This record gives sequence, C-alpha cells and structure tokens, in this order.
Amino acid sequence: LIADSFRLGFEDSIKAASKLGVSGVQKYMTFGDFAVSELNDKRIKEILDAVLSMLQRKILSSGHAVAMTRALSYQDERAYLDDLFDGVAFYDFVKDLVENYETKKDEIKANLEKVVELLYTKENLTIAFAADEDGYNQMEEYAVKFIEKLADKYENTNPFKFVPNKLNEGLKAPVDVQFVAQTGNFEAA
Repeated sequence: LIADSFRLGFEDSIKAASKLGVSGVQKYMTFGDFAVSELNDKRIKEILDAVLSMLQRKILSSGHAVAMTRALSYQDERAYLDDLFDGVAFYDFVKDLVENYETKKDEIKANLEKVVELLYTKENLTIAFAADEDGYNQMEEYAVKFIEKLADKYENTNPFKFVPNKLNEGLKAPVDVQFVAQTGNFEAA
C-alpha cells in the first residue's frame, strides 16, 4: 500500500566522530564544516564537478532505472521528486551549474546559504549519538550550542504543487544499449 502523502527528509551525519575527536565534532556542530561562507569558489566547483561525475556514472550504469523514473515523473509526485533530486532533472541542474559556474557562482553561494538555513531547523532535527559517558557529556554541551543557533522551524510560504505533465522525450547517452520506458497509473485507468 502506497501512502497518500510523504515527507521529504534530509540526513546529515558524522560517521567517524571518534576519528574527528572532540574538537572536530565541536567544529562540525558549530556550522564549521557546512558553513557556505567558509567554502571558497574552487572547492564549490570541485564539489559540483564530483557530483556531476557521480550522476553521469549513475545514468550510464542504471539507464533502465533512470528512464523509468523519468517517464514516471510526468504523472507521479514521488517519482517527480526522485527525478528532481537524483535523476535526469538533477543531472541537468548540476550540469548547468558546472558549465556556467563563473557567471553563477555568487548566486550558487547565496542559494546554498539559504538551503542551509531552511534545512537546519529545530523542527527538522534529530540527533543520535553513541559514546562513553565522557564523550556523551561533551557532545551534549556541543549539541545544546548547535541547537541554540537553529531557527525553530521553516515557514513554507510557497508549498509545492505537483501538476502531472504528459511528455514524450528522448535522452541521448554514449552507450550501446537503448532503454525505452512507458509508464501508466493503473489506479486511474
């Protein structure tokens, strides 16, 4: 059974906190590692290039799944969002940023700062942490300081409205196999 609604989520994690040490975790918990203002233009471009490369590999190695998600995105909200955040639409978005980086870099940084502000809110936050008692006590102190900096919640003044769209498109890639996807909604038929 598919739920009638869903909530988009975002996860950020520190998987090797013990290797970072207390000061590394403290830096992370005080916006140190994801403060856009600390990223220089070269580093942002490197990250975008890496994301584009990853997306290209994914598209080339999973053409069947990419084609199906793209085709289904015209009529299904969940597939539309999958395509927007991890499919052809996202690939096109990142490719545009990479190709036009020099003219868009200020806009990119401003948008990244806005994304951080929107995603990191008290309402969206869940912290899971495992450590010995000393590590837990130190983390609790940093977590409180981290939480104090966050906005209570994000007020969405422009909610997303999915509008089904019937399109017929072809995508070209340097592969030996062609993928054809046709989708439909059996419940609406």
